[in-house]
Amino acid sequence: MKLKAIIYSIFISLAFVACDDELSSVGMGVQPENDRMSVRTDTINTLTSSTVSLDSIFIKANTTYLGNFDDPHYGNIKYSFLTNFYTSPNDVFPDDVIDDKIDSVTLRVFYYGFAGKGFVGDSLAPMGATVREVLKPLGKNFYSNLDPEKAGYIKRNIPAWADTVYTARNMNMSDSAYFLGQFRSVDFKLPNHVGERIYNEWKKPGGKETFKDLDKFFEFFKGVYVESTYGSGSILIVQASWLEVHYDTHVMLKDKDGKDSVEVVRPARTLFSTASEATQLNIIDKAKSEESDKQLIANTDFTFLKTPSGVVTELKIPLRDIVDIVGENRIFNNVNLTLDVEDRPIWEYPLPIPPRVLLISPDSVKPFFEEARVANSSYSYYAGLTTSSAFQYDFGNISNLIQSSIRKKEVITPQDTLKLWVIPVEIGLDGQTPITTTHLFTPSGAKLPRKNLKLSITTTRTNR
Repeated sequence: MKLKAIIYSIFISLAFVACDDELSSVGMGVQPENDRMSVRTDTINTLTSSTVSLDSIFIKANTTYLGNFDDPHYGNIKYSFLTNFYTSPNDVFPDDVIDDKIDSVTLRVFYYGFAGKGFVGDSLAPMGATVREVLKPLGKNFYSNLDPEKAGYIKRNIPAWADTVYTARNMNMSDSAYFLGQFRSVDFKLPNHVGERIYNEWKKPGGKETFKDLDKFFEFFKGVYVESTYGSGSILIVQASWLEVHYDTHVMLKDKDGKDSVEVVRPARTLFSTASEATQLNIIDKAKSEESDKQLIANTDFTFLKTPSGVVTELKIPLRDIVDIVGENRIFNNVNLTLDVEDRPIWEYPLPIPPRVLLISPDSVKPFFEEARVANSSYSYYAGLTTSSAFQYDFGNISNLIQSSIRKKEVITPQDTLKLWVIPVEIGLDGQTPITTTHLFTPSGAKLPRKNLKLSITTTRTNR
């Protein structure tokens, strides 16, 4: 019985082998010789790269930053910010403010009290910041080469509204609360006249109209400039800024029968916030980083990415080499581009590697960020940092970009190269769908080897 089973199994196996051999010729056998398709993979290893320092980057964002940080590998990063404020247009102030008196005004700058998520650097580094009045409505120049004083937003000969000294970590907070990453804030006590001016505008005849129209309110109260002025060692990732106007009101308490019992004084506040309607501008001071940026550019072994100062990697892809190696009249099915990334340098506070980057032509950068576009896999591509076996940025298939770049040219010369920039970005998501793209402003840095750059190109051609 066993012998029969073995013979039967061998017979079945031979039958399947025979069928497989027969099937391997199906398709090609019935296909005319002239219609057969050839598939080929070629490697282009003549790509070159360099480091470019951008003059400025588009800086309008929903997150602001504050502080100063010196990195031994990437140099200095310094952040300040301009912002105006928004409030609900209805019932800004109650009718029963006691004696029409403003008790205090506080500017609160909120961030997560946990390293990595809430700040970069040394949590105990003593830092200082100053708040100044913005003197004209924030304009439309949303680029990082903006000088607030030269642009007329502030005047340094006018006394600042407030200043304070802080550390990123609140030493009064327990370790358990610290590692939960709870919100904390840097608080500035502003002059009372700031709140009095806003309150008096609300109270005057017709003044409530100012609060119903955002443009009118931004014209009336133009905002603040929060400037990093002291210390080096940490940068706060600011989630929100609040302007709080404090006062007292009367409250009537009820007795057990629900009748008026006794009138008491209750502290209250009106809150103005940096909601989405407000304009927030990160001010990036590149003065102290110019020398270190020059050193990054001069490096012949690596290219670099550095945020927020706009240091990017430039790739040059030789189109003539692609045509010579791949040949003409072939369809580009897959063009894979992967960039290796070095691990972070070892020291106490290494900058994180940018988690996402954008591949895009330099000519397309300005409209892409000003309009908060998303990568379309035709002229722009995202890559996330992969860490499975080595750090890499894998852009996947960029065949649309390569093929369209070749087709645009009637004659391709040896000098024809496709120039692309690799830019760290932050992607706004709706679920898993990208809906906006901004520059990455969180301090970060990456080091990319200049050797072994290559494209793997798979093409097909029908022999007709």
